[in-house]
Amino acid sequence: HDITTGNTGNPSNPAGYSAGPGYDLVTGLGSPQCELIYQLGSATPTTPVCPSGQGMCGGACQSFQTDANNCGSCGHTCSPGTCSAGVCKPWQIASQLEITTFATDGNYVAWSGQGATGPFGLFDAPVAGAAGGFAPQLLTQNVQSPMTVGNGEVAWVTYNGTSTSLSYVTEGSTTVTNVPGSLYSGGGGALSMQFSRSGSFYLADTRGSSSSVSVYQCSASASSGSCFVDATVNSASGPTAFSIGNGFISRDGFVIGAGSTVQEANLLNGTAGTASSPGVTQLSVAADTQNIYWVTVNAFTGNNTPASVSVFEAPVSNPSAVTTLVSNLGVGTIFVPGALVASDENNMYFAAVSAAQTSTGPSTITSYPKSGAPPVQIYTTPNFVTDVVAVNGRLYWVETFNNDVNPNASIWGMRYP
Repeated sequence: HDITTGNTGNPSNPAGYSAGPGYDLVTGLGSPQCELIYQLGSATPTTPVCPSGQGMCGGACQSFQTDANNCGSCGHTCSPGTCSAGVCKPWQIASQLEITTFATDGNYVAWSGQGATGPFGLFDAPVAGAAGGFAPQLLTQNVQSPMTVGNGEVAWVTYNGTSTSLSYVTEGSTTVTNVPGSLYSGGGGALSMQFSRSGSFYLADTRGSSSSVSVYQCSASASSGSCFVDATVNSASGPTAFSIGNGFISRDGFVIGAGSTVQEANLLNGTAGTASSPGVTQLSVAADTQNIYWVTVNAFTGNNTPASVSVFEAPVSNPSAVTTLVSNLGVGTIFVPGALVASDENNMYFAAVSAAQTSTGPSTITSYPKSGAPPVQIYTTPNFVTDVVAVNGRLYWVETFNNDVNPNASIWGMRYP
């Protein structure tokens, strides 16, 4: 049997092996498995066979159907989600009365919203969220401006009518640092904010204009902050969707939807390109290391809500080479954009509200593998999906139930595949 207490350390080898349950003090090896001992001593050894629905992982049979640490295959973890029928299932991170903006770096989630009884403000929580026993913590009140999560911080900007300033907290802390002075003057129509790989962040601001957007690269510490304009995009119809390239998996760049075109630029080397598509306006845009993606409205209903959309992709290196992924899909929406895209290194995700929707949805999320495999519908909810982000092999989204009487919103996460 195993010796499971003590250690093998001695004066000449102080870093000796420490024993523990399931490991032997003398050998440092895992507990012997009866089946394996039998096989080693057998004159006619055979390959160990696990029951149906299980597989051999680390010398023991594991359930690929229900084991959250070996879901579908050895080592495929769903935590903090569960595993069912060999597929990782979503977990709930937080629930609020209202959620207006949302961001995550895969470690923490932050959002602007209102709790059931508390004030409107900026909240955060570890991505394990409610499933891991973590309650939302209020960082500051009355923040509705763009914010971002990354580099171990939650940061946001505030516009006071003449200038824009920055505040931030360390993930897990509620101590707010207000950066002295102004990042830049003017502004007032900030659209998006995103940390970059280098630790600085990008901020897109319409600067009060209905037809142009300025993209700032900013750096800040506890004592000072500053920004400079990296690029300015003009459009007669004005910007309708904006995404700054995810600095953790992507280039430092951005895409912007305006009118019937999508413009992208690499902020590091100044290259830029434009992709044109049918339709009248862009609902959502996303970018990764390989491609840019966008949702275009083909037609509006009589009350000026989207009735039909298409989804397109184009290579970052050649944005004029446009491919149609989804054509003329009927959507229905009352309170939300109706169609959204997100991407990571392996998949593009398309969230859409059904054309047969009621005031509570339904919405679906479909994965489009970059391997060229057929698309897979990975999630369905009776609610609206109002935001979606893909980070580090996990998908995060916001769901909203709204019947004009009892609004409610929640944040979810899921390992995929």
